Amino acid sequence: MGIENYSKIVLFFLLLISFNSCHKQTDNLNLTYIDNNKFGFELPNEFYVLQDTDSEARFVKKLNPDIIYLARTTRDSINYLFSVSKYSYHSSNPMEYVFYSMVKTIPTNYEKEQYKLVDFGVKKINNKLLRVKISSYLGEIYNIRFYFMKDDYSKDLYEIKTACLGNEITKTCDFMEKAALSVHFLR
Repeated sequence: MGIENYSKIVLFFLLLISFNSCHKQTDNLNLTYIDNNKFGFELPNEFYVLQDTDSEARFVKKLNPDIIYLARTTRDSINYLFSVSKYSYHSSNPMEYVFYSMVKTIPTNYEKEQYKLVDFGVKKINNKLLRVKISSYLGEIYNIRFYFMKDDYSKDLYEIKTACLGNEITKTCDFMEKAALSVHFLR
């Protein structure tokens, strides 16, 4: 990986970690629908959506052009950059096949020795199957991802994701699990 790509990744994570928000914490939730109202989820209302014209959104979308939604806040002293990515395939596939292929995938902007798969699995909570992948970058920054597919068989896979430091992983996993449990499909 060239020094330029490495610098971009480090800058992105420094932005994520150093962000401070003046929004007030509240337990009110906003229901959000994206992708022509196909994919819905709830986030606390202090999250604000980053528009495509925002410099941070443009930077993040250069790293992952499959991102279709970005929002940001600070909650419980943790800075969250919440994203939804949509990955489309040529034909429909079973969710389990696509999930395990995503677990094996090392993001292209990481060197193999910088990336570590920490945990992954499928768990059932409130009669809902959640597929989760936790990985680390440079042993310091942790990415928590949950994967969804309508009826567990589709051409489209949705990923919700955020990143955190190692000492924030328990609170961040709890937050992401709540967001994952709120996910639903309309069409």
